[in-house]
Amino acid sequence: MSNIKLAVDRDAEVAYITLSSEPIVRSVEHDDCVIVDLDNMNVAVGVELLDLDAKIPFEELTTSYHVKSDVIDILRLIQPTINKFVVNYSSAQDSAVAPEVEASKRAQGSMQDA
Repeated sequence: MSNIKLAVDRDAEVAYITLSSEPIVRSVEHDDCVIVDLDNMNVAVGVELLDLDAKIPFEELTTSYHVKSDVIDILRLIQPTINKFVVNYSSAQDSAVAPEVEASKRAQGSMQDA
């Protein structure tokens, strides 16, 4: 089991969501703002957002890239956008946002990929 992690670079306005520790074999450009990294079984292991206001493609992650529905439910916690999530997380922590935010802190350990 690996934790889902969210890394945010506020200066570059990009984010990366790690879904698995499996090695990346190839990357697929979902659209101009979203790149999905896949393992050797074409299962998503990560999602790169090239814009902090980009929408995560939930349906495609489930249907095309075999992400489990419980993982999708967890990812929905960081919507509507990474920008809003980071602002909310920062406000909740009452401190500056670290460059890397472990998503399991947001859901208190329930954000694990089975």
